[in-house]
Amino acid sequence: DPTHQRAKNNKFYFEKMLEEDKVKAAQRRGDTGLQRVKNPRHIDDYRNSEEFYAYESLCRGEEIMPIKNAHKLKCKYAWYGNPYLYLARVKEEEMHLDPWLVVYHDILSDNEIDFVKTFATPRLNRATVQNSVTGKLETATYRISKSAWLKDADHLILSRINKRIGTVTGLNVETAEELQVANYGIGGHYEPHFDYARKRKSTVLEQTVGNRIATFLFYMSDIPSGGATVFPYIGLKLFPKKVRNILSFE
Repeated sequence: DPTHQRAKNNKFYFEKMLEEDKVKAAQRRGDTGLQRVKNPRHIDDYRNSEEFYAYESLCRGEEIMPIKNAHKLKCKYAWYGNPYLYLARVKEEEMHLDPWLVVYHDILSDNEIDFVKTFATPRLNRATVQNSVTGKLETATYRISKSAWLKDADHLILSRINKRIGTVTGLNVETAEELQVANYGIGGHYEPHFDYARKRKSTVLEQTVGNRIATFLFYMSDIPSGGATVFPYIGLKLFPKKVRNILSFE
């Protein structure tokens, strides 16, 4: 009976429910049934800069510029005139000439890598950066990771690794910083930065050991995707591979 009042009320109710379902369905994402996430990206002058776009492009694995003098890059078994390396030469792969940046292979054994990871894990804490104004260490949104600092005196293996770094690089590690172990986890990152202090100040660190002159980086894990170390100004990207090492001079 189309004139039945209760039936007419029910019809109006169910039609309203159907309209509400259509609105909700439009707000869903894909077939997951999840509501759209409202997480607008923070945009500022730096994140709109060419440097930041280059950083993100390289991290995605894109090519942004040809490597200068790529035809001159070479690989070799190097020993640098060091008798210690004469019979145990290192596998050196040039990645860039100016600035000079190389990758070494198999500097550490799997056992040494496993030890460092096991030893460092319980010592990991949220990584910090130095506030350029106050000089204090604090956490920052542009560095998402956990880190631990390991001393030579903590274990014989750590001392052995540090000596090996000195042998390969030819640098005096007596004034080097402690070995820093970093775990970036899932979604961790470190935005573009300089490893050395750009503002020269007469600090205690400057008076005793001076500024950083080089970075020696070990990859200790193979990962399925992401995790690249990128150099935006020269268009270079290096993806993690276990027993692979990077030497870059500041």
